[in-house]
Amino acid sequence: MHAIVVCLLFDHTDPAGSSPYFHPVKWLILLFGSLFAGAGAVLVDNAMKRLRQSRCHNTAQLFHEVLAEHLIAYPPFFVALIIGADYKSDVLWGSPKDIIGVLVFAAFILYVVAVYLTTLHEEQFKAHHECSGKPPCPKMLSWWNLISMFYPTALMALALFVGGVYFSVLTY
Repeated sequence: MHAIVVCLLFDHTDPAGSSPYFHPVKWLILLFGSLFAGAGAVLVDNAMKRLRQSRCHNTAQLFHEVLAEHLIAYPPFFVALIIGADYKSDVLWGSPKDIIGVLVFAAFILYVVAVYLTTLHEEQFKAHHECSGKPPCPKMLSWWNLISMFYPTALMALALFVGGVYFSVLTY
């Protein structure tokens, strides 16, 4: 799917006298579109599964799953940057395309780790919340429970997002 979007996105040439922000904006649109599509897929999946079976603290778990599962949008986005983007010059630490190549593998590894972390919800609830694991749970999750559940995945998502925005802005 990303290959089709890249072809459509770059099928048109840069109009004469266009803004220097023309290409970075196109890459940012592709990044945001990919992230929203990934998050939307998780929301639809969750809605279909919850029609058949409910679970405790679905909103908190769903938010964590969206954070984790949307990370799969980054490897194809970074590959698209390698294939389709042009960069003004090398940055201090090397060629942007070489660095993005490393980000492709890092993004996939972070995706796997984040998805693994979503499988630990029940254990976290039992350890810190005294939740039976059967819906409905009458207790609210504390802020500390939420932060301890979300922060590793949120940091991974933030790092990849900053990398995607940074290398999108460097294009010309």
